[in-house]
Amino acid sequence: MSSKNLGPISFMARTIHTIFADPSPQPRRKKRPSQKLRLEGLEDRAMMASDLAAISGLVYRDLTGNGFNAGEQVAGATVQLYRDNGDGVLNTGSDAPVGSMSTNSEGNYRFDQLTAGGYFVQQQPITFGNITLAAKTSSLILITAADADGTVNTVIDSFDATQQIAKATSSVKTNSSNLAAPEAIGGHRKLAVALDQNVGTVALTVHDPDSGLTVLDYSSTSTASGSRRVTWDGGSGAGDTLNAAGLGGIDLTQGGLNTGIATVIGADKLGMITLRLYSDANNFSSATVEIPNTGGAATAQVYVPFSGFVAAGGNGATLTSIGAIQLDVAANTTAADGQIDAIDAIGPTVKTQNFDNLTADLELTKTVNNPAPNLGGNVTFSITVGNTGGLNATGVRVSDVLPAGLSYVSSTASQGSYESGTGVWTVGNVDKGASKNLQITAT
Repeated sequence: MSSKNLGPISFMARTIHTIFADPSPQPRRKKRPSQKLRLEGLEDRAMMASDLAAISGLVYRDLTGNGFNAGEQVAGATVQLYRDNGDGVLNTGSDAPVGSMSTNSEGNYRFDQLTAGGYFVQQQPITFGNITLAAKTSSLILITAADADGTVNTVIDSFDATQQIAKATSSVKTNSSNLAAPEAIGGHRKLAVALDQNVGTVALTVHDPDSGLTVLDYSSTSTASGSRRVTWDGGSGAGDTLNAAGLGGIDLTQGGLNTGIATVIGADKLGMITLRLYSDANNFSSATVEIPNTGGAATAQVYVPFSGFVAAGGNGATLTSIGAIQLDVAANTTAADGQIDAIDAIGPTVKTQNFDNLTADLELTKTVNNPAPNLGGNVTFSITVGNTGGLNATGVRVSDVLPAGLSYVSSTASQGSYESGTGVWTVGNVDKGASKNLQITAT
């Protein structure tokens, strides 16, 4: 048995035998609603990502009341995450603690690998200098099942626009197709198939015009087995060739947003798919995933983290510089039909919860009407306290004792009262954006 010039279709040894003789084609299956499936025994981790949600945010001291400004971040603040018990109210005695961390030097925190459910984030009290920030608790943060499945940031192929087919038969045992496909990464899609026997048909079909299903459909008649390959490399060359640098060095992580590749697959017989990521012809990585028996339709959601790809050539692929992507389908028997839905690079769905910590910011100024008075003359000091912060200040007191050589005459305060004996001006409340003034006359 040979792979008919398509090269190795899997890094897992498989032997495909002809075990049926019925030449009639297998019927196509209709797409059904997706159901999650855990796949065991694969490289590292290959399952539906039901923990691809995160909560992150910024803790800062809002000095001006107009949002975050440079220098207002609070480093070292403790942030605690709780999972709601279902009543929608934080109760630290009954809500399960999920994790705790301190904000970094930029005031940021982040909790990853969260599953569907309700969560509360609580900023613990923190004191620095003479400022204490009180504890603050978020409102209920809901993470849906869709959130936990992750967010699509990069579409590799949606298979939903360009119809395409490659079919190998007894008269044409290898066949390929290369078409412009705007829904595919790099704007082109290559299909290549090869028949292992002298009778039967093996095919790859995208957006089947008969069924109308927007999937990659692989099929074979009851006597047939063979190899099937999809290549995304920008489209140069024939459908059965590879330009390992054809995508021009795409950042598949999209700046760190993506953490793996997800798709939905299914077949009427067990099989394998191998994904291969190329940086160039000498450096590439691969991951192999089982195609479960779902009855034929693409219903099993699968997630392969980038950490699940292993170097298969040279130093492996550099994820921030991808030149080509390949997908090989290997069925372990004849008459295998299956579907592969949209293939995407995905990352966590991130919910944002910031803690702004509005605080008062008091400033004090003092002026005198005559900096060089004559002996026995009067001088008037003007003291102003202003609040430039984002929060009203309460219980404000200012201490200003007259120095030796000056005798108190009188005082006038725009608010509050001044006690000459103690030198304390009891101001009271100073609202944000407001200022209060005290004038003291002395001899």
